[in-house]
Amino acid sequence: MRRGVALVLRTAFRRHLGLSLLVIVMALVLALMPAVQLRVLGMLVDGVGQGDRISLLPIVLLGLTLGLSTVVNSIQIPFREQLYTDVSGDLLEKELAVFVDAAPGDLSDPGVQDRLRIRRESADDRSRVLLDTLLNVGVAAVTSLGVGGVLFSVSPLVAVLMCAGAAAPLVVMHRIRTVWQRAQEDAAAPQRVHDDLFHLGAQPRAFDAILQHGGGGRVRGESMRMWRVVRGLILGAQRTEALLCVVCAVLTTAFVTAALLVLLRSQDVSVGDMAIVASSVAALATLNQLVVWASGCVEVAQFVGDLDAPLVQRAAAGPSRTGGEPTRLEGIELEGASFTYRGRTAPAIDEVSVRLAASGLVVLTGPNGAGKSTLAKLASGALHPYQGAVRWLRADGTSTPPSWQEVSVLHQDEAMLPLSVRDFVRMGTDASDQQIAAALRRTGLGPLLEAAPRLLDQRVGEGYEGGAAFSGGQFQRLCLARLLLQDRPMWVLDEPTSAIDVAGDADFLDLLRETGAERFVLVITHKELGFEDGDELWRVEHGRPRLLRPAPAGGPGPDAAP
Repeated sequence: MRRGVALVLRTAFRRHLGLSLLVIVMALVLALMPAVQLRVLGMLVDGVGQGDRISLLPIVLLGLTLGLSTVVNSIQIPFREQLYTDVSGDLLEKELAVFVDAAPGDLSDPGVQDRLRIRRESADDRSRVLLDTLLNVGVAAVTSLGVGGVLFSVSPLVAVLMCAGAAAPLVVMHRIRTVWQRAQEDAAAPQRVHDDLFHLGAQPRAFDAILQHGGGGRVRGESMRMWRVVRGLILGAQRTEALLCVVCAVLTTAFVTAALLVLLRSQDVSVGDMAIVASSVAALATLNQLVVWASGCVEVAQFVGDLDAPLVQRAAAGPSRTGGEPTRLEGIELEGASFTYRGRTAPAIDEVSVRLAASGLVVLTGPNGAGKSTLAKLASGALHPYQGAVRWLRADGTSTPPSWQEVSVLHQDEAMLPLSVRDFVRMGTDASDQQIAAALRRTGLGPLLEAAPRLLDQRVGEGYEGGAAFSGGQFQRLCLARLLLQDRPMWVLDEPTSAIDVAGDADFLDLLRETGAERFVLVITHKELGFEDGDELWRVEHGRPRLLRPAPAGGPGPDAAP
C-alpha cells in the first residue's frame, strides 16, 4: 500500500506541484466549512432564542459560508479532474515503458502476464481512483476534526459521546466488509463453474457436442445449482448486513441521545449549543465515509504500487559489446542446449549441439510442435537454454552470447498495429520518407505506393478511419520493409511466404537471399520446396535438428549432432 500511495503522491507533487497545491487548498476550504457553519448556526439560533433584534453578522456569515462552499466546490471540480488526468497520464506512460524495457519471451511467464494486466488497469483507472480517494480521506479527516473541535468547545463530554456515536458505524462497517469478503470468497468457485458452463457451452463446438451426447439437462441442472449456491451466499450476506445496520442505528441513536441529555443537564447550556449538537450528527457522518474511502484506498494502492516495481526480475547483465556497428555473424553454435517450457515435462529442445552456417538462407523445416520456433528463439537470444550454451560466431573471429537487440523478426501472424504506415515501417529506426519509400519498392510494394501517394500517412488496417488495406502478402512485404530499414545482423522469419501467391514466392525468397549476403537469415517453414542448393536445410523433429542439405562448399560447414 505504501508504495502505491507514495508513487501517486510523488508523481503529483514532483510533476504537478502548483496544481496539486491549488487542489489541496480548495479541498481544505471545503473541509473546514461544516465546522464554521455549525458555529455560525449556533450564534444565529442564540440570537433568535433571546428574542432581541437579530444581528446581521451571523446571517451574513452563514450566507457567505454557504455561497463560498458552492463556489469553491464548482471551481475545484475541473482542477481536480485536470490533476487526476495528468497523474494518470504520467503513470500510463510509466506502464507503457514495458514496450521499451521488456525483452522477447517475457510474456511467456503467466506471472508476468498477470502483472502486466494489473499494470494496464492501474495506470489509468486505479491510479485515478487512488488519488481521488486520498483527497477524500484528507477532506473527511479535516471535517471530522473541525466538527469535533466545535463540539469540544461546547462540552468535552458531549464531544466524546458524539464522536463515539459517529465511530460506532466504523466497527459495524468493518464487520460488514468482512462478511462480504467471506461471501465473495465462498461464491468464487461455484460462480466460475456457472460462468464456464454457460459461456463454454454456448460456443459452437461445445454446443453441438452437448446436444449430440444428450447432456443438455445435466449442463442446465448443474449451472442452475451453482447459481442457487451463489445467490444463497449473497442473500445471506445481505441479511447479515441489514442486521448489523440495525445494530449500528441503535448504537448511534443511544450515543446522540446521551449527548443531548448531558447537554440539557448542563447549567450553562444555550439553544445555540443544542442546535450545534443536533446539526453535528450529519457532519460527523463523514467519519463513515472516511472508513469507506480508506479501505478502498488500501485495495487500490496495492495494485498501483506494482507500477513502481520492474515487470520482470532479471539477473545482472553480463558484459556487452561496445563500440561501432555490430559485427556480421558467420554462424551460430549450440552446444548441449536444452529448453523446457514452463508447466511441461518433455523438453522442446533436448541437448542439441549444432552449428548453423551463414551462407545463403538457413532453413528450419519440420511438423508442428517439432521445436523449430524454440530452436530459432534460442539461436536468436529470445530464449535462454536451461542447460548448455548458445554462441554467435562473428566475422571478426570473436564469439558472443546471443543478443536479441541485434535480431529482427518477421512472425507468421505479425501484429497489425494501428500506427501510420510511416511509423509502422520505421519502427526502431529514424528512417526518412525517402528511405521508407525505397524499402517499400525493394520489397515489391512500389505499385501500391504509386497508387496511393499519401500511403505513409494512412493508418495500417482498413478498419480504422483513413486506414490502408493490405492483403496478407502485401502486409508481409510491409513487415519485410521494416526489417530492411532496421538493418540488423540477424533475421528470423517464420513462414515468410505463407500469405504470398506462388508467383511471388520465388521473388520473395530471392530478396531474402540477396539480403542474406549482408546478414544471417534464419527461415522457419513447413515446406522444403522452393529453396536452392545455396540454402542450408535442416529438419527438426522431436526437438532435435537433422541436416538435410549443408551449406555450399567454401562456407563454414555445419557440425551436425549425431
